[in-house]
Amino acid sequence: MGNLTLHIGLQKTGTSMIQQTMRKLRSELHHHGIAYVDRADMESMQYLRGWSAYAKTRPELRSGFVAELSALVAKRASDCAAGGVQPTRIVVSNETLVGSAAPSFTRPFRPRAESAIADVIGALHPVSTELMLYVRRQDLLVESQYLQRIHAGKALTFDRFLSRCEPGPIMDYLDLVARLRQLPTVTNVWTRPFEIIAAGPGPFLADFLAGFGAGEVDVARAGGIRRVNPSYTAPALAAAIRLNRRNSDRFPRAAHRAKRAARSLLKRRYPPGRYERPVLFTPERRREFLAMYDEVNRRFFRECH
Repeated sequence: MGNLTLHIGLQKTGTSMIQQTMRKLRSELHHHGIAYVDRADMESMQYLRGWSAYAKTRPELRSGFVAELSALVAKRASDCAAGGVQPTRIVVSNETLVGSAAPSFTRPFRPRAESAIADVIGALHPVSTELMLYVRRQDLLVESQYLQRIHAGKALTFDRFLSRCEPGPIMDYLDLVARLRQLPTVTNVWTRPFEIIAAGPGPFLADFLAGFGAGEVDVARAGGIRRVNPSYTAPALAAAIRLNRRNSDRFPRAAHRAKRAARSLLKRRYPPGRYERPVLFTPERRREFLAMYDEVNRRFFRECH
């Protein structure tokens, strides 16, 4: 295999919107010699639990994971070639490449990233690998991760969630980049701030495409582009926590159905635009939290931008 680009996340940095748009642009990417694989493709794999991205991976499934991923990528490359253009680059977008979705507030930050990415590189044998890492201001990332946990049916308070990630600057992006640069075949770790999405979804996605040489692809061909996974408003969040506590003792299948129904109901009942966003950090605590990251962020932007 030739050149490999891995869009590795982080989670909560527009990954779902990127993947949704890239699927719509798949035929356009083929014209530029790019075969595309994403999280939805990989989640159909029978042997996915053999991947070391997961905390409780099953080693006996490892060989199946390697074979299945290789076949999946070969199929996408064949689809590209069928359009008359031989693929020169494989792009894989899956935020689980930095570890599973549950936030891990441990040192080092994202401890399973190296093994998860090494598994994919080892399966595909690229000549060279580029990694695309999106980062987000740490206080905003923590807020978004917390709301994601509530969406998933948890009932913990923000104070309790925050207490897990306050003992020092755990989310050190520069340390993560330094570790990833040591992986075999990795020639570049390309970092971008999620905050450029303030310019709008179109420019954000165009910037993403330019990162692996697909800047000529017209994002407008994807049709309507919208941000996905909107967060709860303040009253919806309060109601969600109450409902999650009530549903916590249900059987797993019933609890899953209840969570989905509650999430849909609350977003319709308390939509953004009519209701305020939840206030999670107090102004003082936000200042303290950002001050904790001041030095590591200065080093990161000095060395990676």
